Amino acid sequence: MAEYGRQGGDHWLLLSSYGASRSGQLVLYDSLYSTVSTATAALVEQLQQLYSPPPGAVMRPVQRQNDAYSCGLFAVAFAFSIALGQDPCAVRYHRAGMAPHLLRCLEQGVVLPFPCVPVGGGR
Repeated sequence: MAEYGRQGGDHWLLLSSYGASRSGQLVLYDSLYSTVSTATAALVEQLQQLYSPPPGAVMRPVQRQNDAYSCGLFAVAFAFSIALGQDPCAVRYHRAGMAPHLLRCLEQGVVLPFPCVPVGGGR
């Protein structure tokens, strides 16, 4: 996961190799923005210094948050989904259940799927 400042604030997103189409490529799972910020682009460039030419990064379409503060929950939910073999682009998370679910997982020391339903067709 990556935390960075954007327009004077902090924001969390997930950078992963899951869903990449080629070696070294990074995939961005971002619940707030649909474009790559300058700070994120710089981080991607730094992470890919060993590759020539750099494979770059792609954004995957994931559920959007409807507030200004739940990006961290979504970044963790995306990471949990990937760790459990679930494509975060193919589900819609139950927003009200996300924080209690994460708290239970942390208290119990487990990684369990966030409450969600499959996405049917379009977003």
